[in-house]
Amino acid sequence: MLALVAGVFAMGASGLAHGRIDRATVGVALVNAVVIAVYSVIDGEGARLSGPTAAHAFGYNAWADFLTALLYAPLLVAWRGRAALSEFARAPLRAAAGGAAAFIGYALVVWAMTRAEIGAVAAVRESSVVFAAVIGVFVLGEPFKPARAGRRRSSWLASRRSSSPDAHYSLETPQTAPPLPKVLQLSGGV
Repeated sequence: MLALVAGVFAMGASGLAHGRIDRATVGVALVNAVVIAVYSVIDGEGARLSGPTAAHAFGYNAWADFLTALLYAPLLVAWRGRAALSEFARAPLRAAAGGAAAFIGYALVVWAMTRAEIGAVAAVRESSVVFAAVIGVFVLGEPFKPARAGRRRSSWLASRRSSSPDAHYSLETPQTAPPLPKVLQLSGGV
């Protein structure tokens, strides 16, 4: 996990040093990292508490996505107006395919969080940065310098280490959800 963080930190430090990104961008990225960490823990614990099977994890993800859409759709329409609605109508199959892919992808992540440590699953999920870099180079024609490749490689290697069977955690299915830290428990416990 430390190597993953170091690789991501090196990418940000390089961008700051070479003027490709500014401090505000780094601040937004750090806030985003905290948000990802928080929702990863919430979703992992939520899936574990919802039940022991993949169906429970998928059901948890379906409800979470539905409630998010229910709250987010009015905000989107208020912010973008008719443009938001016309965007959905312009390519409904493409929107549905993208939504289905996003749902299935994250539902698998949530299910994996019921089978292994949440942090390890989150580290593997974040290895998608490597795939994004490859797509950027080969599909979008973005430049990819050797130093940048080394930083991406350290992130990838760290995610591989986090997902290896000999890592410090067990891949056994949790019989019960592990207890939440006291600071996260509701009054009266969970």
